[in-house]
Amino acid sequence: MEAHEYVQLDLNTKVEDFRSGDTVKVSLKVIEGDRERIQVFEGLVIRKKGTGSGSTFTVRRISHSIGVEKTFLLYSPIIESVSVIKRGDVRRARLYYIRKLSGRAARIKELRNFKSAEESKEAVAEEPKAEAEESKEAVTEEPKAEAEESKEAVAEEPKAEAEESKEAVTEEPKAEAEESKEAVAEEPKAEAEESKEAVAEEPKAEAEESKEAVAEEPKAEAEESKEDSKSSTSS
Repeated sequence: MEAHEYVQLDLNTKVEDFRSGDTVKVSLKVIEGDRERIQVFEGLVIRKKGTGSGSTFTVRRISHSIGVEKTFLLYSPIIESVSVIKRGDVRRARLYYIRKLSGRAARIKELRNFKSAEESKEAVAEEPKAEAEESKEAVTEEPKAEAEESKEAVAEEPKAEAEESKEAVTEEPKAEAEESKEAVAEEPKAEAEESKEAVAEEPKAEAEESKEAVAEEPKAEAEESKEDSKSSTSS
């Protein structure tokens, strides 16, 4: 039996789940005399081997056109954290062929729709901030909108009253002027019509009178002649 079967190993909570083909950032504790500092090694995971306390992983990176590989113990106490930067889309567990490639040929196809832990934390942290900002904007915009509406209503009321008063003042003299014009225009028309009717009625009355006089004269002469004849016969 191995030692890890008797002792329960606890993986560092800051070590993310990764696999071959991923680009990781390994933070190591480095002790120099009395001081302790963090050293970061970033590169491509080309191998992940073993289980338990003896499990290891190898990270490769290019430094000054030279390939550098480091192998780390997964349960080592000097590992501060392991964070995944990119997820690689690969089909192998051992990527030794990368050693023979360089430049663009040595690039690993990146897995889409992947967010690193930092990006996810930022997104989670930004969500409540965005919601708080939206709520603040909504709360501040409501009284502003109400104040603007009240200002517009207050400003429009005297304008409407002034316009109504102006229209009333302008319509009154217009109506009076129109009435006076109509009265002035109707008076001569009525006088002219009356004079025309009077002028037309005068010759009609004279003609009727002359006709009546002409018709009555022979009647009167006939009556007189009849009376004369009667008196002569009686004598």
